[in-house]
Amino acid sequence: GIYRLTDHWGATFKGNYLSSTCSGRICLVRLPSTLVFDAGVFWSNPRLDLKLDISNITDEKYFRARNGDTLGDVLAQTMPGRQLQLSARYKF
Repeated sequence: GIYRLTDHWGATFKGNYLSSTCSGRICLVRLPSTLVFDAGVFWSNPRLDLKLDISNITDEKYFRARNGDTLGDVLAQTMPGRQLQLSARYKF
């Protein structure tokens, strides 16, 4: 969701549920289910936009199962922990 709190301030929120799944064709490793949340705040005016995003705010350790046949026999990929990103945009 994206919420505009005032004319200049706003907030974003996102949640993803990843159900448990097998990591390979013969299901030797089962990856647990995970709930991951992202949040952010932003400020804007006619000339400048500032935004702070926090991905995986609970610093959840989670994995993504292999997808497709092009990755060889990779069973799972570790996904990143908490990350902060600050972005700015100036409008000329």
